[in-house]
Amino acid sequence: MAARWTVAVALGVRPGETLGLLWRDIDLEERLLRVTATLQRQRDGSLALVAPKTARSRRTLPLPDLVTESLRTHRQQERRRIAA
Repeated sequence: MAARWTVAVALGVRPGETLGLLWRDIDLEERLLRVTATLQRQRDGSLALVAPKTARSRRTLPLPDLVTESLRTHRQQERRRIAA
């Protein structure tokens, strides 16, 4: 959860947007994060990734060093967990 909170605090990304992030939305080499979806609870109680409500909410943000390192660490931990 540290990477999620780092993204949220450092970039001002909304909670549903952080939960809607996929690795394909993050370019660690170019240091960019694209907000393309948000996680929303549906009327039936299920969760779904949906497009942000406004065009302004769909955006590309530059990644500061702190966020880039946090995401790299998170990705390495995730790969190790899957390998185990």
